[in-house]
Amino acid sequence: MSGFCRALMDRLFAVVGVLVLCQFPLFIQQYEMRLSGHVAETARFVASIQQNAQASKKTLKEYVRKFVMQDDPDFARQGKLLEEVIGRHEELESDLQALQGASTITRPFVFFAHVKGDVLRETVQQFVPGLSFNVEAIVYGFIGLCLGFGFGACLAAVCSYLWRKLGWGGSGSGRANAKTP
Repeated sequence: MSGFCRALMDRLFAVVGVLVLCQFPLFIQQYEMRLSGHVAETARFVASIQQNAQASKKTLKEYVRKFVMQDDPDFARQGKLLEEVIGRHEELESDLQALQGASTITRPFVFFAHVKGDVLRETVQQFVPGLSFNVEAIVYGFIGLCLGFGFGACLAAVCSYLWRKLGWGGSGSGRANAKTP
């Protein structure tokens, strides 16, 4: 494989690495915005439940437990639904706080540790690529550059090896030697 092709492959993969990894902070930012919307929506619902509990002179837990403990299955299911909404709100709020409190280096690990499948799917479906020039994007861009360059160099080395083995490089073994008597 020629030096020109190898250099071109290295640079091509380096650029692709930069472009791909520069998208990651934007993706996390868009995920965080969606997560924030889910937190706001569940917070409004929990606030409504809390107002009903206060009107009944009960704590939130007492109010929900009253529904759960009912003999009527419709009321009991409603109580379970209220418990699930309150639990989901607490979980989403905790995930959002963890993501917002993460540093540039820990952010991807926090993201993957706290990712919610439904919010992730929505973000993937609605993701809008772009370029950002903040510290986080630059750090990820540099990591993408290194990974892309490394991947391109490895791929070029494998292709070069195969190129020589097949005898297309003008030296060594392979098909070129197989034709001589």
